[in-house]
Amino acid sequence: MSDLSYFHEQEYTLGVDSALAVSATQRADFVGLLHARRTLRLNPLGGRSCVAIGEIAGVGHVVARQYMRGGLLRLLVEALHLRIGKTRAEHEYQMLQKAREIGINVPDPIGYALRGGVLYEAWLFTREIADTKSMVELAFSEDERLPALIDALLAQVVLLIRSRILHVDLHPGNVLVDPAGKVYLLDFDKAVPFDGSLNDLRDRYLCRWRRAVIKHQLPDILAELVSHGLRVSFE
Repeated sequence: MSDLSYFHEQEYTLGVDSALAVSATQRADFVGLLHARRTLRLNPLGGRSCVAIGEIAGVGHVVARQYMRGGLLRLLVEALHLRIGKTRAEHEYQMLQKAREIGINVPDPIGYALRGGVLYEAWLFTREIADTKSMVELAFSEDERLPALIDALLAQVVLLIRSRILHVDLHPGNVLVDPAGKVYLLDFDKAVPFDGSLNDLRDRYLCRWRRAVIKHQLPDILAELVSHGLRVSFE
């Protein structure tokens, strides 16, 4: 797991992958990205995130995703979070690093930014994955590659199960595919270690995936292929 270098820029604390050895100018560019025009990105399955994308010299195209509140609470405190233990950004950065180590395809984590104290705002920095489509889009377009892409997804899920990692919110909207057909998993901010049996973990993944397909009236093939592929015992 890579180390982070920490900097204070304006009112922000930046944690950036130490392998990047960022300069003062680059650090200012990271902060500038937090003030750049942001887009409210809606997940096909109802999630929401506020993102800005920009190019930082020597680093590449970077996505800054701000952690937003969901549910009714967002009407009062849309972007503020209560600091209890690790911040959401710290946790997701570490989970993305761990996922990469076991062979999961995830956005390349670069670092994060925090502002505030007990009540804080947080952003995660990742490298942009260009020209991707979600598994939802591909299913509705009846992409002929879908069975092969589901096989690639299942290989990723098996790695998560074998490594006892519960993603918590793995559904078709959190699976992206790039133009070359490489499958990526998103949103690890709620991912946690799992202490139960591997078969129980498998069932958690199956139930979450099928619930999303049914609730959002997605093509049945998404549930059928995943259910068939995970119909094995891990014990």
